[in-house]
Amino acid sequence: MKEPKWHHYDQNLFCRLAKYATEEEAEKFAEVLGEELQEDLFSTGYKVVHTPSAFLEAIGFSDFPSAKKIFTEYRRERIISEIKGDPTLLTALPQKIAGEYLDIFKHHLEIAPEILINKAMDQMNRMPNFVVSELTRAIIQNPLESLQSDNSNYHATICGHLAMDHALQFSYDEVLTEFFTDPEQRKQAFLQLYHGLFQGAADAIKQSMNCSYFRAFDRFLNKVSDLAKIKTKNHEDYYRKQKAYLKNNGDLQDPYLIHFAVFGFYFENQQNPVYAFTMDPPDRVKLRLSYAKWLLHWINDNMGQIFSLKPGKVYCFNGALEIVEIFKVEELSLF
Repeated sequence: MKEPKWHHYDQNLFCRLAKYATEEEAEKFAEVLGEELQEDLFSTGYKVVHTPSAFLEAIGFSDFPSAKKIFTEYRRERIISEIKGDPTLLTALPQKIAGEYLDIFKHHLEIAPEILINKAMDQMNRMPNFVVSELTRAIIQNPLESLQSDNSNYHATICGHLAMDHALQFSYDEVLTEFFTDPEQRKQAFLQLYHGLFQGAADAIKQSMNCSYFRAFDRFLNKVSDLAKIKTKNHEDYYRKQKAYLKNNGDLQDPYLIHFAVFGFYFENQQNPVYAFTMDPPDRVKLRLSYAKWLLHWINDNMGQIFSLKPGKVYCFNGALEIVEIFKVEELSLF
């Protein structure tokens, strides 16, 4: 039996297909894509990559500003006081921050199980298009059923992913600048912290975790290169000047497109290439992926960390659900 291909859909394309496409548009989409991929999209010709971020964005959650407010001064001061008592804890600071956010989200009323269930059911009712039912089943219905199950740990999984994402965006510089007044001590503390952030991400990827740590690698490179005066600014500046960078406190799904398109998707101890589908402008997607590939080369050259990659293909669509560009990730040049 032919092995199914793994698909990843960004939120814009999924919403356009499941919520706003006419049956004629959806059928044409399935027909064109089926011909392109040489597989029947109505059968078991593909499987949809799932992440909690995809579920949250699909039912209407993309930002959690209130969670940042809940990270109170008390929590912050408690962590700083622990570091003062034992500076070696600096390396574990990202894990401690993630632990704090995990506690916040577990008790965060905004994403309580009953709230998520109600929003998912409401969204399913507004996505009746049978042509893309496999997408809604994978992205919304299956997680919904897990939340409704009494013995499911899916809510904890959601909270864990959100905690990780918030920990990767935490303002560590602000904390360390306040704590270390001596410039040299502060520099060493920054290096120690960001090495810990990097190593945690590298270890997770080597353990075949389907989580995006693109933000961690990006922050690590920028901070370490700045402190060590490594010449990487041309790459960093071009990436940001072209506005390809990921916005903080948002873009839950975008880092996952980068991750899966480069690393592939682990399933049953096997690393699978992913077909990524997006409505983002092709040039922006290419820039992000080129930067990600260059970033991994930099990590290999400077840190001696080699990752197993499984690059896939990216399909870019316009608002009319027409393919405007297809490219293989392995063929993209580095910066």
